[in-house]
Amino acid sequence: ISLSMKEFSERFEDLLKEKELSQLAFSRMIGVSQSTVSRWVNGEDEPGISYFKLICETLDVRPEYLLGMED
Repeated sequence: ISLSMKEFSERFEDLLKEKELSQLAFSRMIGVSQSTVSRWVNGEDEPGISYFKLICETLDVRPEYLLGMED
């Protein structure tokens, strides 16, 4: 999956703040390192499809929202 990196990273970071989740807490929830979550937030990397799906499920958000296809 090729994401709009800027859109994804901004919305992902906003959701973490909204749900009062630190990068470390979220990383533990989905089983990745904190540095991986940091790279996603900073737009340095994007999650693979399985992690993207897990992010959506964990944050209770539609994939279209995280991809910037809907508000």
